Amino acid sequence: MSVRQPNGEVTRPMGDHPRGMLMYTAGGHMSVQVMHGDRRLFGSGGRGGTIEEAAEAFRTYIAYCGTYRVDDAAGIVYHEPDCHGFPNGVGVPLKRYFTFVGDRLLLSGDRPPTPDAVDHPALVWQRVE
Repeated sequence: MSVRQPNGEVTRPMGDHPRGMLMYTAGGHMSVQVMHGDRRLFGSGGRGGTIEEAAEAFRTYIAYCGTYRVDDAAGIVYHEPDCHGFPNGVGVPLKRYFTFVGDRLLLSGDRPPTPDAVDHPALVWQRVE
């Protein structure tokens, strides 16, 4: 997962090997979860952790679910979260441009993704059954 910052810099907030799952149902529902590939365990082994550990866990995990709609002509999918790990994200539609490359789905928030553009961040999702 790559993010283009306002100054043009590309960062990888979920590390070099993020893990996650994106699901779309035929009935118009979706769910996504993405986490840093090398998340640290809480030192106590307990669910709560320290304040610092909980803050890092929040920063290294993205999850939301809700409905979606597709504008095929424009190549855009809109995610409409009913639940979101980030409280301010509930009810805020997310516009994502999409492109299919074989059994992979490329999603981008700012413009249609292209499979060979290394300077253009996109989420790449591999289809599984």
